[in-house]
Amino acid sequence: MEGGAVPDYPWSERSAWEVIADSPNPLANRNMAADVIRSLIEAEKEVEGELAKLNIDELLSLLATVDPGGAGGARRCPLREVVQAVRPGVFRGTDARPEVPVLRPADLSERELGASGFPSAATELTRGAVLLPGDVLFAPADATGRSYRAAVWRGERGQATYSPGVLCIRPDTTRLVADYLVAWLMLPEVQQRIHTVARSSVGLQFLSPSRLLDAEMEVPSLAAQEAFTGRHAAITRERRVRQAQLAKLRRVKGILVDNLRRSMA
Repeated sequence: MEGGAVPDYPWSERSAWEVIADSPNPLANRNMAADVIRSLIEAEKEVEGELAKLNIDELLSLLATVDPGGAGGARRCPLREVVQAVRPGVFRGTDARPEVPVLRPADLSERELGASGFPSAATELTRGAVLLPGDVLFAPADATGRSYRAAVWRGERGQATYSPGVLCIRPDTTRLVADYLVAWLMLPEVQQRIHTVARSSVGLQFLSPSRLLDAEMEVPSLAAQEAFTGRHAAITRERRVRQAQLAKLRRVKGILVDNLRRSMA
C-alpha cells in the first residue's frame, strides 16, 4: 500500500456465489465462506484506513494553502473582491422553450456533482441563469442551513441552469481557482462563518447573495491555488478508486453472508 499503490483484491461477485454452492461437504464450505468473509472484513478496514488518510492529506494541503504564514502568502479579503458575481437560482417555467437540465441542491454531493442525470425542465433562460464551465454551485445540505455543499460546474451536460435554493458563484479567474474555492467553502469553520454572515431573513436554509459577498475568504496566490488544485485532483482520483474498491468488497461480502444464511435452509 506504500507510495499510493492500489491493491488488487481478487474476489468477484461470481466466485462469491460459488464458494459454498453445489458441494458434497457444506460444513467445510461454510467454514471456507467464513474465512473469506473475515478476509473481506480486513480488506474493508484497510481500504477505509486509506480513505481516512486521503482525507487527512487533503485537509493538511488545504490548511497549508490558506495559512497566511505559508508559501502561498494567503490574505483575507471579502469574497466580493475575488468573484465576478453571486446569483440565486430563478426558475421561470414555460412551454415555449426546449427543456434544459436544472441543477438542484440534491444534485450536489460532497465537493462534486452527483453522477446521475440532472432533471430537465422547460424554463426561460436569461443570460445570467446559464451556467458556464468553472462556475461554482453552492447550496444548503439540510434544512438547518448550517452545512452546505459546493461543486464546480464543468459543462457536463452542455447548457444548464440551476434552481432556487442554489447559488451560482462565478470566480474572477485572475484571482481565484474554482476548485480551491470549493475546497475552502467545504471547511467547517468557513461554513460556520458563512452561516453567521450570510444567512437570509427569509429562512435559515437560504443564503443572501449580497451578504455572502461580505464573507471574508483566505486567498493565497494563484500559483498556490493551482498547486493545491493539482494535489486535490490526484487525491480525488485515488479516492474514487478506493471508494469503488470498498463498494465491491462490501457487495461481495454481502453476497457471501446471504449465501451462508441460505445454506442453513
